[in-house]
Amino acid sequence: MKVDRWYPAAALMLLATAWQVTAQWADSTMLPTPLRVMEAFVGEIASGRLLYHLGITLARLLISFVLAMSVGAAIGIALGRHPRLDGFFDSWLMLFLNVPALVTI
Repeated sequence: MKVDRWYPAAALMLLATAWQVTAQWADSTMLPTPLRVMEAFVGEIASGRLLYHLGITLARLLISFVLAMSVGAAIGIALGRHPRLDGFFDSWLMLFLNVPALVTI
């Protein structure tokens, strides 16, 4: 039972080791080592740029979510109130509901 707790840590160590070996083998500008990535991450936090850009990203995410929910709710209400409109868009809706989200991006 105690061995199961070490599996995630061992998997992360294996990933970090494979990353390090691959980064040393490949061109360093194409694939930085884990240490260089950590140094850059700490540098971005210290400069304050990371928090600024994180805030911008979260604001965009919130705006996109609110817009998508508003448009989706309006379309849903329209389809619910007008059966002919629902009948027209039903097959398209079923088609797009079965397409994975990553395909549409």
